[in-house]
Amino acid sequence: MTTQRELDHSNALVGQGNVAHQKGDYGQALVHYLEAIDHYPSHIYAWHDIVVVCIELARQGQPNLDLMRAALDAVKTLEASNPTLGAKQVGKLEAALARVEASGG
Repeated sequence: MTTQRELDHSNALVGQGNVAHQKGDYGQALVHYLEAIDHYPSHIYAWHDIVVVCIELARQGQPNLDLMRAALDAVKTLEASNPTLGAKQVGKLEAALARVEASGG
């Protein structure tokens, strides 16, 4: 069972990832998001942000389709049990993955 301390640490890591993302440092953002889910595997926002960063990396010619798919699957699983993001946002992520796949990854 995850403790409040682990959740707080995970939230802090997501925040650090968001700062890196805003600076365009997608690789560092990804490191923070991945560490966040190590501490709190059901952190839907960390999974969401992993998908978003994977989209940005794909645009830069550095696709990671396996990670993107896994993160999107986690988002959909978590969203099904506890709606947080909304179907529209999940649909946007699915469409983005489809575009990356269609472009050859």
